[in-house]
Amino acid sequence: MSKKRQAGEQLKSPSKRTITNDHYTTTSILNILEEQLATAAATRTIATTKENKRLFQDLDNIIVAAHELRANSYAKRGNTTEELKSILAIIDLLPRQHEKSKYYLRAGALYSMQGYQERAIEIFEKGMVMAASILPSSLSNFTDQYTLLEENKQIALSRSEKCIDFIAKFPYDIVRIITDYLSTDNLYELTQVTRTWRQRVVEDPLRWKTFRITRGLRANKADKTYRLLPMISRHIEMLKINATADFMPKCLLFIKMHNFSKLQSLKVSQAR
Repeated sequence: MSKKRQAGEQLKSPSKRTITNDHYTTTSILNILEEQLATAAATRTIATTKENKRLFQDLDNIIVAAHELRANSYAKRGNTTEELKSILAIIDLLPRQHEKSKYYLRAGALYSMQGYQERAIEIFEKGMVMAASILPSSLSNFTDQYTLLEENKQIALSRSEKCIDFIAKFPYDIVRIITDYLSTDNLYELTQVTRTWRQRVVEDPLRWKTFRITRGLRANKADKTYRLLPMISRHIEMLKINATADFMPKCLLFIKMHNFSKLQSLKVSQAR
């Protein structure tokens, strides 16, 4: 049997499978289809026969159906990230432009839901460009799709203009919980965003009650710990330094030069 014929037989087989609305089943089927598509594509030549073209088109349709089931399955679980992946895959796979409008609408809505308003606006605009390129006479309901895309774009624009500064609005204990996940370098970067952010990060005595220097201070502008310490030194009660012998003198000199008025405990260890 020739390679082309083997590819054709492999392409025919997925259509016989039963696709159910179960997450694991649809995911497995999707993987099988994608593997078979890759196998068949490897045997393709420039002179592809009409039969093979039809089979590849059938396979794309099956993959689109599997992606839609996968997207719906993830939607029920509230996993918008995986849902969005499948919707974007459908947009790439659909050959006819007029079929894509509802998926552009869904993808944009998911981006907007996730808070990525700029990406949502970009997706809505792509959908609108696609919609405008199709004659209204060919599709009577297409004007409605264009209107929905435009309305959702305006909603995303409105949301992007009404961003809430949660760092400024939240109480200190909530801000502390959020910033607990950040490194010292990241915290320094927050202080450079706005004056309000700097105040919320720096003016929190409980956060800076204990501070650790786990590497030597390079005493230059590139060292973000070195630049953050003067802002918070007055809150530090316990300071732990773990530095190499080369950097230890610089660390101790730094303490003498800045306001560590509440410092009660200093623990120094030499890094290897």
